[in-house]
This record gives sequence, structure tokens and C-alpha cells, in this order.
Amino acid sequence: MHYRTIFVSDVHLGSKWSKVDQLAAFLSSSFCDRLYLVGDIIDGWKFRHEALKTRSSHYILQLLLKLSEKTEVFYIPGNHDDFLKEFSGRTLGGIHILERAFHTAADGRRYLITHGDEFDIVSKYTQWLARIGDAAYETSLWLNDGLSRLFLSDNSKWSLSRRAKRTVKEFVKYISGYERKITETAERYNVEGIICGHIHRPVMKKIGALLYCNTGDWLESCSAVVETRDGSIKPLLWQQIRSQAQTLFDGNGNLGLPAFPFTEIPLPFLSCKSR
Repeated sequence: MHYRTIFVSDVHLGSKWSKVDQLAAFLSSSFCDRLYLVGDIIDGWKFRHEALKTRSSHYILQLLLKLSEKTEVFYIPGNHDDFLKEFSGRTLGGIHILERAFHTAADGRRYLITHGDEFDIVSKYTQWLARIGDAAYETSLWLNDGLSRLFLSDNSKWSLSRRAKRTVKEFVKYISGYERKITETAERYNVEGIICGHIHRPVMKKIGALLYCNTGDWLESCSAVVETRDGSIKPLLWQQIRSQAQTLFDGNGNLGLPAFPFTEIPLPFLSCKSR
């Protein structure tokens, strides 16, 4: 598939639950003029040098560097990869690091691209509480995996972790006036829409005249937002992505990843650490 622009967020490289094979299948089966990495691509709260020993994590970093040779790649750090914010305005291995970005679609509409944690008062002002919430979410992912193995089929859409995450995020949105801050920010920057991540739930809806798009995540939903050649913005869910990338999977559902020659990965991508 050829898209004008692709937006992905919340890959959380370094987490056990990061669906790196699925993301690799999506990116390997897509062409785009611009790729926006909308925060929390690397999970600096969990990522260590040992994570690069896993073929999939190393492959994703190399794939992004490879993509930057033929397409524009912009990285807007989030709260889990905020160690990259000090490199804002610089280019690392062909990837442009920006605090936020403004994207003009083919139809002329302007969008603010930001991770979204700035609209979340818990992440912005109470990091210790955010870390407790992250640990609780990690625990729910473990429980969800165990319960699914015991009681549910592979095709079940039930998810304890997703439900817990959604409940917490809805509460945070309520107490922080999340959507109100989004609309105020849009008015301040005079944009027609905002594309962000952070809440781990793919959403596309109108808030007044504003188009609010959330890319979802690559821990559970495996979703993205894309801009088509005519400038239309639409969500892309895993069912569609898998259909698009089906030729990359073998009969057992395993992804065959082509080998890249070793590429030196810029130091900031290797020096992830908790803050």
C-alpha cells in the first residue's frame, strides 16, 4: 500500500509486550512519503542495552533507519522516551527529532502532531503516580496473558489489560480536562486537527470542528493513522494491516523478516535509561 503519510505511536520497544513483528510487517508492506513516530516508540522506563540482543527490537530500529534513507521520518518523543527531547531540532541517523510537528495534508488541512502526554496532568506533573500506573498496566498484561491461555481462545477480543487501561485513561481524561485542553491547543495553533497517541486506544472523532485522531498502540491494538493520497485521514486497525501484510506471514503465522546488513545505530537510541 502507498500512503502519503503514516502515523504510529506507543510501540514501547523494550517491553515484553511490544508487538514488533506486527509493526515490522506493517512498515515492510507499506510505502509512504512521510512517517511520523508519535512518541513512546522506545520505552526508556524498561529499555536496556540487553533489549538490542532480541532480533525483533534491533530489526525495528534498523528498519526505521533504513526507511529514513528514502522517506522523511519525524520522531516526536513522548513521556516514555523523553530522553530524546534534549535532541529536539537535530537529526539522528536520518530521523528528525521534534518536540511537536505540524503536518499539512494533501487537501490543505493542517494537523498538530504531538504525543499527547502534555494533556495528561498525571504524566506531566506526577511522574511517580504515572509509573505506578504503568506498573499496574504491566501486571494486567501478565494477568491478561495468563487468563487468555487458560480460558479464552486466540480469537477472543476480551482484554483485562485493555479494559483497565481504558478505565484509567478515561478517569485521567475526566480529571485533567483532556479534550478541553486538546481543543484549546488546536485553537492556539490554528489547526484543523490533532494526531496523537499516549492513551493506547485508537480513536477518530470530531470535537466541535476539530478532528481528533489517536493512533492507538503496538502493545495490544496494533493500529495506526494514515493519510491517503487525496489527503483523507483514517485509522488503520490490525485486521486491515494483517490483510495488507498477509504475504509476509508463513502458514504458521510467523513473520519472515529479511536480514539487514548491520547498521550502526546512533548512540541516543542505545543510551535509554529511566529518569
